[in-house]
Amino acid sequence: MNSQILGLLFGFVIIFVSIGSSNQTGVMYFNYLSIVIVLGGTISASILTFGLKELKIVFSTLTKIFFRPVQEFKQVILEFIEISKKKNQGRTYTEILQGSYHPFTTDGLRLLENDLSLEQISSIMEISLVERKNYFLHQIEIVRTLAKYPPAFGMIGTVIGLVAVLEGLGTSTEITSIGPNMAIALITTLYGLFLSNVFFIPLSDNLLHRLNHSNRMRKMIIRGILLIKDDQDSVYIQEVLNAHQLPGSRENYILSKEGLD
Repeated sequence: MNSQILGLLFGFVIIFVSIGSSNQTGVMYFNYLSIVIVLGGTISASILTFGLKELKIVFSTLTKIFFRPVQEFKQVILEFIEISKKKNQGRTYTEILQGSYHPFTTDGLRLLENDLSLEQISSIMEISLVERKNYFLHQIEIVRTLAKYPPAFGMIGTVIGLVAVLEGLGTSTEITSIGPNMAIALITTLYGLFLSNVFFIPLSDNLLHRLNHSNRMRKMIIRGILLIKDDQDSVYIQEVLNAHQLPGSRENYILSKEGLD
């Protein structure tokens, strides 16, 4: 199971266990009016702020967190060893491009196929790296902005519930109305805090972690493409790319079965 899905499920389990240990029936924690206030308010504020098109892109990005695993450095290093060996065998870049590689590696091979210089390839790939980073930083900022809305609407629900409680004081129905109105007041706050702290904030931090990991990998790929362009042998390419990893993660792939043809 994907670790992000496991983390989200664990968050729900913690809440449900806490509810079950509160000596109260769990039904009292489910209030449709509180859900409407928090969820509906968050959706309306999000649409007002970013628009449907932008939100669609953001939630598509968030979906990938749960279904697209983070690629390992080892896999990319093995790809470059394979590319180096294919080039030494006399294969053209057009033939090499028929293989399955990291998308950024494929972009670099296409630049090699077009016979661009080292400086041109480095410049183009660096621009691509920076623009991609800026794009995802914008997505992360949107998710972090969305995290502010559920607690805010939870407080709105709290105020609505408290106003209803105060309005009912002094009437013949005050005893029967205080409980339900206070439930709305407190449960909306609970929903808002849960949605923000179990969903939006962790996912935005996860996106930032993935972005940092991806940037490190793409810098390594740029170095690998330039080494291929410079006709370096596979052993040297392996050691240079290995330098992008922590010492405990470095391996001699060429001497292992994984690095053999």
